[in-house]
Amino acid sequence: MLSAVIRAFEEGNNMAQSVYRAFPDLTADEILTLINLSYDRQAGDYIKLARLDMNRTRAWGDQLADCIRPLLPAEGGSVLEVGVGEATSLAQVLHNLGTRVREAYGLDVSHSRILHAKLWLRENHLDSNLFVADISSIPLASNSVDVVYSSHSLEPNRGREKALMEECLRVARVGVVLIEPIYELADEAEKAHMDAHNYARGLWDIAQTLPAEIVAYRRLELYDAPNPKGVLALQKYQPESLPAKIQGPQWECPISGNSMTDSGSFFSVESIGIAYPVLSSIPLLARRNSVVASALVAGMGEAS
Repeated sequence: MLSAVIRAFEEGNNMAQSVYRAFPDLTADEILTLINLSYDRQAGDYIKLARLDMNRTRAWGDQLADCIRPLLPAEGGSVLEVGVGEATSLAQVLHNLGTRVREAYGLDVSHSRILHAKLWLRENHLDSNLFVADISSIPLASNSVDVVYSSHSLEPNRGREKALMEECLRVARVGVVLIEPIYELADEAEKAHMDAHNYARGLWDIAQTLPAEIVAYRRLELYDAPNPKGVLALQKYQPESLPAKIQGPQWECPISGNSMTDSGSFFSVESIGIAYPVLSSIPLLARRNSVVASALVAGMGEAS
């Protein structure tokens, strides 16, 4: 499988589509590995594309910010972009929303792309809490970020849509904004393209089963054909008033659900002796990055 991904990249083909065709019975873990490899090989490409047409890059960010703004608290709030990539969308969202965003977070499966993202944000005089993680197990506490949003990040996850939407809604305090190809709003040619690439579908039907109100559902004016981008925005149902705002990141172990401590060079879960490394100032907080290291967590690493 690894050689197939590399070969597809070198030949200029769509890597995910090529390997799906060659290996139709991939497991969920293998799909995640495939997506990670695909994105890692493309690290830096999105910034190159953004530079080629900054007017369109800004317009896309403005369109995305317009979808997020209605759910942000009037006094300002926090946002998390799942599948942040190289932060080309996040940067424009932050420029557009300005002081309406008090804290920004971004996660991606690819460490290489997050490295590029940090440089892009720095170049744009912006900052964000960026980390490696999977959308299926976000290492943040429930109700810890006001608005969780995606920018075509659920796209390659057909079959996992419900689990990913539930996880985004869990972390959100106010709501979720999904900017994705909307299969049900597509024409026949667009649906054929989405089927060929195994893109996500059924988001509307899934949304109706979630504890949230659908507050936006439409095609977007600006998108790259043949992917029919749309917005699906959900305002989270709360039994009473909104949960109290959490000040600062409330990190949570993606395996145990226990709180994590940022020790600088690693994140730790003292109660069970698990650690997550930090590489080039980027926390690696996916399940696959966990290390059973009770001695390190107990402080023996510093003593040595």
